Amino acid sequence: MKKFKELTDEIEEAVIKRLDLAKLKKRSREQSIRMRRLMKNPAYKKKVELKKKRMKSTPELMVRAQKQARDMVRKKFYPKYDEMGREGKAKVNQMVSLKHGPKIAKIARRLLPKVKIQSRELVKRARELATEK
Repeated sequence: MKKFKELTDEIEEAVIKRLDLAKLKKRSREQSIRMRRLMKNPAYKKKVELKKKRMKSTPELMVRAQKQARDMVRKKFYPKYDEMGREGKAKVNQMVSLKHGPKIAKIARRLLPKVKIQSRELVKRARELATEK
């Protein structure tokens, strides 16, 4: 299992590496094919179902909190982000991570308790649905 520091380093490295549009499209297409194939597999479906019933670890929750924080910062400084193309979005993501990295980390730490509560609710709902079936 990866530690929080390793996860954040990987995210930063991915952001710093500039992805051109062709690479983004290719990666998206490959991922789509892979997920389509995986979702047909009953063993994978069972794994996903079991994972939903398990509480996430703190580093996993921190990654989710960072995503929410990044989205908040992005919405504040780039309100037309959703209307941009892939290349524009990639450039904005890179700028947000470099310019507002410390701010995102601070917001993520503050969001962590809320994310934990949300996660608990999701796990609780998944367990209830499982018992109904």
